[in-house]
Amino acid sequence: MPLKSLTLVFLLFTTVAFSQLEASKWHFGNGAGLDFLQGCAMSFNGNAMNTIESSSSMCDSFGNLLFYTDGVTVYNASDGILANGEGLLGQFSSTNGALIVPEPGSTSRYYIFTADAVQNYQATGQGLGINYSIVDMNASGGQGAVVIKNINILNEGSEKLTAVRSQDGYWILTHYEDRFYAYPLTVSGVGSPVVTNIGPDVSDYNNIRGALKFSPDGSKVAICHTYFEPELMGEILLYSFDQNTGVLSNEQLLGDDIVYYGASFSPNSQVLYSTGKEPINGGQDTGNSKVFQYDLQAADIISSRIELADYLSSPFVNLAGLLQLAIDGKLYHSLGGAKLSVISLPNRVGQQCNFQFRAVGVGINSSSIGLPITNEMYYRNIIEYEELCGGDETSFTLNSSQSISSVLWNFGDPGSGSLNSSVDMTPIHIFSEVGTFTVTAQVTYTSGEAEVFSVIIKNVIAPLLAPATLFQCDVDGSPDGISQFNLLEALDVIFVQDVSDTSGLNLRFFETQLDAELSQNQIENATSYSNLYSGQIIYASVALTLDCTRITEVTLSVDAGDPLEDLEVSVCVSSQGENSAVVEVSNIIDVIALIYPDTLIRLYETPEFAGLQTNEKEGSILYDYTNPNILYYRLGEPDECIGIGKAVITLGEPLDLENQELVVCFTEEGTILEGPEGFMEYEWSTGETTKDLFITEAGVYTLDVTLFAGCSGSLYYEVVAGPQLQVEVNVNDFLQSNTITIDAYLAEGNIYYSIDGGSTFSTSNVFTDLPPGIYQIAVRDEVGCNYITREVEVRGAPKFFTPNSDGYNDTWHVINAQNYPGLTVEVFDRFGKQMTSLTSNSPGWDGTHNGKKLETNTYWYKITYEERTTYGFFTLITRGDL
Repeated sequence: MPLKSLTLVFLLFTTVAFSQLEASKWHFGNGAGLDFLQGCAMSFNGNAMNTIESSSSMCDSFGNLLFYTDGVTVYNASDGILANGEGLLGQFSSTNGALIVPEPGSTSRYYIFTADAVQNYQATGQGLGINYSIVDMNASGGQGAVVIKNINILNEGSEKLTAVRSQDGYWILTHYEDRFYAYPLTVSGVGSPVVTNIGPDVSDYNNIRGALKFSPDGSKVAICHTYFEPELMGEILLYSFDQNTGVLSNEQLLGDDIVYYGASFSPNSQVLYSTGKEPINGGQDTGNSKVFQYDLQAADIISSRIELADYLSSPFVNLAGLLQLAIDGKLYHSLGGAKLSVISLPNRVGQQCNFQFRAVGVGINSSSIGLPITNEMYYRNIIEYEELCGGDETSFTLNSSQSISSVLWNFGDPGSGSLNSSVDMTPIHIFSEVGTFTVTAQVTYTSGEAEVFSVIIKNVIAPLLAPATLFQCDVDGSPDGISQFNLLEALDVIFVQDVSDTSGLNLRFFETQLDAELSQNQIENATSYSNLYSGQIIYASVALTLDCTRITEVTLSVDAGDPLEDLEVSVCVSSQGENSAVVEVSNIIDVIALIYPDTLIRLYETPEFAGLQTNEKEGSILYDYTNPNILYYRLGEPDECIGIGKAVITLGEPLDLENQELVVCFTEEGTILEGPEGFMEYEWSTGETTKDLFITEAGVYTLDVTLFAGCSGSLYYEVVAGPQLQVEVNVNDFLQSNTITIDAYLAEGNIYYSIDGGSTFSTSNVFTDLPPGIYQIAVRDEVGCNYITREVEVRGAPKFFTPNSDGYNDTWHVINAQNYPGLTVEVFDRFGKQMTSLTSNSPGWDGTHNGKKLETNTYWYKITYEERTTYGFFTLITRGDL
């Protein structure tokens, strides 16, 4: 290609590349935000939204925030509501509920497309469909306003929306039932959709969840169908997309084994990622969350799937979180909480893509399961980079399916002089200073075509680290060298220089150096990690950004310490209320110091806290008189362990005990009054000196308790016998609809009834429509004094029989008829003609009359037993009608 033409292409694509700044700020979740304008994900706070899934944000071409939305409300850059910006027909719990794209040919107008939601169908039985509104930033005195609102383009729809650039605007893609709708958005507005009938028919509105994504180059489409009915399951499918016609083709089912939900392509469109949760309990619940990768260049895409992550997640959320590319070339995964997981090199196949679990913080707020969506072409890129620590070598590569003949790099670093450019395919550059740089690559393919890609990166100063040791007590009592460590204490010892603010650091731990270098198999329980042996070395990875990491060794040293005795510590209280007292921690330490002088003593609520040296007790403690007051004391400086022991705290002020009024359920053997825990001496008004008292009758009982000398008190128990329950069970059976009526009497309080042995109770004493069988009656009162059981039989006859000689239901008779002497049964057809008569000793009717087998029909019966006659009907079913 002539140089002049190449330069023109360079300028053209540089303009396109810089338009990605429109997606440089994310607003999502519960007030969460990320800013990518400086070349890395920087969290910020102040987002006015609280959304579960739906969100979209829009900046101008320089990265200045214009507005953002959850699909219902549109917020301006100051987090206020944009003029006329309320009441959009989206839903904050819709997978891809809001999508913002610029109006083609305009620099001030933007379309907001909103998707349907399951909740819309649940509320009214029908959806709100796919709609769009238009924001004009020149309206309302230049402050911006929604000037057109809720224009419907599809009457009913799904939770799926995605967009990509076209030759003259954008393709807006959605899905409903078994059809894709590709709407062209041009300077003329939203055109008629191109409809492609392809793929499964998702007709149940409960199953319209799941992501829909274009590849950044617009050639492919991935869709996740997240099925809630009839059970939890899902599918992920891949399609080809014709950017000229809007038609989808070449369907490939990539998986149907989990509850697929999120999907996203790599920046070079050659790799696909998805999320999902394992269906368990027959598809009624879900288990772990998973992240998968597919190699779209593989001969067998389905077999190329690898699992990047498998981790515990909330059992109350059946959705595995969305995936979204950002302009830094990284792929982010949200599953709720204060951090996002990230795939740093998503263009790379296999574990080299570098999945990092919960590696990017979102500030003081939190994410949910959604991330912002917009035009996917903003994220198209083939540039990859690694290591952005100041003074280190930063490596660059190109990852493209097309063969590249040459490349011209510009690192945006004029301070590096002649080293600011390179023609190497895989150059290495040392930036002249820390800061933000725009790196461009002017690529020429062997086909003769040329393209320019750019990426904004941030070079930072890496923290200086040194090897360190963490010391721990062997708290389990066995000298095995195994204990629990709070690895986050390494923050205090691994830095060479003082680091006053560690909130922006991403500190992670790994059991091997290789795992630390590859950022894999992260230790997840860092606050309570059990070492493998004393002296074990683990590796701390400290990152200021995802691309600037330092690693150092941390030795875990366990000291068995000396066995420490359990102590009874008597202390005075600072103040006391009716049931509690305030104890100063310093008073407790002073008493223990009499036994262990000249030693640092610290107090904790549990031995685990003492071992981990977390949640140390300081100041004063509010103690409840009715509970045992136990603390654990640790001896020694933070970097040593003399030992850990238990201290039972006794309070030295006169006790103010609460008298009790009890309703007691007396049994034939009597019952037990339980005295309060933790006292040295007990004396009841009956003379017993045990903690608990056995009684056989109601009355007033007094208990004197002594904590230690000079610390005693009294309380009384006013015992009232609980009311007695009387029960009678009546069965009305041999009916088409049998009934059990439980008549019970209680002087006061509610009564609860059960016919399944107490598995379920009802406030109603009448149970109807009961099939014949044995029922376990249970009746109880609300205070638990009475629990009465009975076993009753409901008698009756089968509702059908099948005389086909298969050994099952071949004859019809009253169930267990032989148990009812004197029983007679007469069977009639629907015209009143008697078919047979039976007694308690008769074999069942075989479905014949006068030696002839009868056809399928309904027959009536008359049962006479113990001066009672009942009627009903049943069905004879012949072989051909089974």
